[in-house]
Amino acid sequence: MLPRVEQSQAIREIEQLKYRYLRLLDLKRWDEFADTLTADVDAGYGERVRFGRRDELVAYLRTAAGPGVITVHHCHHPEITVDGDTARGTWALQDTVIVLEHRVLIRGAAF
Repeated sequence: MLPRVEQSQAIREIEQLKYRYLRLLDLKRWDEFADTLTADVDAGYGERVRFGRRDELVAYLRTAAGPGVITVHHCHHPEITVDGDTARGTWALQDTVIVLEHRVLIRGAAF
């Protein structure tokens, strides 16, 4: 178990990484966004869309959230636990996606 001060610092760094990840996603700064992920990232969007590598995920997002798609993501109320070099976290997420071509606005929420 880390000392309390180190644990607090680790939690703050995790929060900042999460917020940076969302900001870079919304700004479509793909190279910097990729730097927020591990090379072997495991990510999924629903049952059928899964990625096991950073380059696959970023390539997908470049296309799926391209110039005609505006996204705004907000995460708050983090619950983060740190145990040595392992951490687990849950955030409340609210997002808005605007698809200009189809004149569609989608609002979502998740944990």
